[in-house]
Amino acid sequence: PEDNNELNHHKDMFDITTYVKTTAATDVLRSEITALRADLEHERSLRSLERRKAEQSDARLRRQVQFHLDEVDEVQNLLEEVRKQSEQDLKKMREARTETLVSLRDCEKRLSIAVDRIEAGGGLE
Repeated sequence: PEDNNELNHHKDMFDITTYVKTTAATDVLRSEITALRADLEHERSLRSLERRKAEQSDARLRRQVQFHLDEVDEVQNLLEEVRKQSEQDLKKMREARTETLVSLRDCEKRLSIAVDRIEAGGGLE
């Protein structure tokens, strides 16, 4: 019977030791879980911040691209206007040159006639 009491005493000590170890292990695991949850929340917060920064950067770049595309359109429109104006100016210059050449030929004819008359002794009338 005393052996039985001693066995029960050892069994009780084992149960207490196991309980303390289990409780300590559970506390450590709970602490680790809490730390991991905090780390996870921190990482999620960082990812969210990075995502917002990326979205803002993307929006800024899209605005810049649109601005440059608008600039390209404006420059193309301006170039088209300059081209049309240049064509109109060139047409007017060609017409003016043609008119000048016609006028010059007419002057040359009259000059030739006047020179012929002078040489013939007839005067400039």
